[in-house]
Amino acid sequence: MGRDPERNCDSQDPGQYDRIVVRGKPYDRGLSHGQQAKSKIHRSLQYYKSTFSVHLTWPECVGFVRDNYLPAIREYYPKGLDEMRGIADGANITLEDVLILNAREKVEEVTATPGECTGAVALKSATANRDVLMGQNWDVTEFILNNDTAILLEVHPDPEENIKPLVMLTEAGQLGRSGMNSNGLGIVAMGLWSTADIFTRDPVKHPKGWLPISLLRRMFLEAPTFSQGIRAVLQKPRHVSTNMIIATAEDEALNIELTPNDYFVMNIPLDKEILAHSNHFKTPAFQARDDIREGSRGSSSLFRDRRVEKALLSFWPNITEESFQTAFKDHVGYPNSVCQHSVPPELAYTSVFPKDTTAASIIFNLSQKKYSLCKGPPCTGTYRSYSLVSLPEDGKDNATLANSIPKTLDG
Repeated sequence: MGRDPERNCDSQDPGQYDRIVVRGKPYDRGLSHGQQAKSKIHRSLQYYKSTFSVHLTWPECVGFVRDNYLPAIREYYPKGLDEMRGIADGANITLEDVLILNAREKVEEVTATPGECTGAVALKSATANRDVLMGQNWDVTEFILNNDTAILLEVHPDPEENIKPLVMLTEAGQLGRSGMNSNGLGIVAMGLWSTADIFTRDPVKHPKGWLPISLLRRMFLEAPTFSQGIRAVLQKPRHVSTNMIIATAEDEALNIELTPNDYFVMNIPLDKEILAHSNHFKTPAFQARDDIREGSRGSSSLFRDRRVEKALLSFWPNITEESFQTAFKDHVGYPNSVCQHSVPPELAYTSVFPKDTTAASIIFNLSQKKYSLCKGPPCTGTYRSYSLVSLPEDGKDNATLANSIPKTLDG
């Protein structure tokens, strides 16, 4: 599909991201996260300090997250704050450093060109085994791939929290991104930009500040039901736009385009029951508004979602995880394609985002509680399969548990 992958891609398999398993109460699992991912967290912070400083000093970044995020997290997600304190202590960094990592995309939006992504979902009537499938190509700065700073974070909360085990593909030091839980809830998200986005907080309108979008994703996965997850996503204060595809193994899904003050729902079409989304607003309700405008810069977003839907339709109604893999390898518009590639300086003129690449491609089977991950562009990497398992309540520490769980289903 699209250009020949052999012509456009490095043939070397980049391997796989580390799988980090944590358990227990929020601070304890954060402490384990910080200890296990310490070197990755420090590499990320060193990079972001150098890139953000082009437009903002690091103290300005620290002030931004302290003033605008910390009060809201303390108010609306205190256990998340405890987990971030644990990460800070485990990695020997400040709480503000962890806040910046968890709000990285929107701090970066002020200082640099943000990345893009493509996601999709297929409900039971569209799939070969009548499973609910969803997935995403995560397109972002090549630094994450080249420096191995992403992780698979598997979280097993303390039983007293009444939160199901969950797994997320995320950056080291972050609480959440794309993921699923053992109750069959799943989420992938794509960046959006609108003229409604806010970067200067009015203390009267927003006395507690805002939550980073990454935490809304985590809060969805911690919800006991699909309905409660929707409420968690929509009712907490936010200041930027985003798109979320949320789904449940109960055979339902929604695409929600969010701005700071509104949300716009796309139902999954009943005739085919598949949907893809990239990085531009698509809902008629948004497009009919005359007080909000699209903030993206166009480019490949305008066709990447269509390319994925077209590929999935070619397999309908027998879509499988392998069908998603095929869709996510598409190279139309290369290098700014569904399977995105960074380019060397001499070819920068060919790309809208010369330093962005597909850092990972992930596919969730919400019905089977399984997922597969490819590190780097899927045209060259290998999808490896995992299962979201339950851990025994045997008192083992996090490091022991991380080493005792099988790494993948395929060995």
